[in-house]
Amino acid sequence: VKAEYDLSQTDIGHFTLFSLNKNNLIRVVFWLFSFFAFVIIPLGILGTILYGNLKEDWWSILFDLSYIAVFAGYLIYLRYFTQRKKYDPKLNKNIPHETFLFYQDRMLNITASHEEKSETVYQYSGLVEVFETKRYFYLFESKLSAFIIPKKAISIGSTDQLKSLLKTHFGKRYKRR
Repeated sequence: VKAEYDLSQTDIGHFTLFSLNKNNLIRVVFWLFSFFAFVIIPLGILGTILYGNLKEDWWSILFDLSYIAVFAGYLIYLRYFTQRKKYDPKLNKNIPHETFLFYQDRMLNITASHEEKSETVYQYSGLVEVFETKRYFYLFESKLSAFIIPKKAISIGSTDQLKSLLKTHFGKRYKRR
């Protein structure tokens, strides 16, 4: 099976969101901030309006509203602006062209940029786990580092052939999300 592609910012954005969902500690911290910003603070503001002294507590409400606005702005930025950016290889020649060749016993990664080309052989036993999503295969070489294989990039063979090969080598370490 062969996959060829130029890695884009969109691919990296999808991996970042996938990693956020995969890493429980980061997810817990993120949702705690969200719960605080969108539940606890609004309840505090409502309590201040209904039962407090607005003349003395106006600065507290203003601070709380600014926290909510900043956090909501950050979420909007993440959702609508970061994933739409794509690198244009014509503008930035340092973006690598990736080619992955999957054999029965190993995987070959060929990375070619404007200035250099490298080939690296990986044994499947050296990879930690594999995740399959609707659009990608993520082959983790450590808990935080993975090869991103877009399904649409498979040029020789099929996604089913690659899935079968990876399931054979990874067994329970092959997961679908």
